[in-house]
Amino acid sequence: MATSSPLFPQLAEMSDEQKYKLIARFIPCDQCSSCKGWHTDINTKDICQCGHDILNHTDQGHDLQRRSKVALRLVELLEVNMKYHQ
Repeated sequence: MATSSPLFPQLAEMSDEQKYKLIARFIPCDQCSSCKGWHTDINTKDICQCGHDILNHTDQGHDLQRRSKVALRLVELLEVNMKYHQ
């Protein structure tokens, strides 16, 4: 019987901060309704244009694993799409 491998093994190697940044790229801020995702200000790369830092932007890890998996899947889809259009 074959053992199943985790769907996203790279999550085990990522720090929480890396996961927060990955999530924030695709998911709007949990603290305000006007934010459309992590878009850093030119002068302050650790603060989103909505004014929140990465931890507050992603609600300090609420559903961290689930959101990380969704974000990684989106990255995979974007990479496939980019290869298709080259």
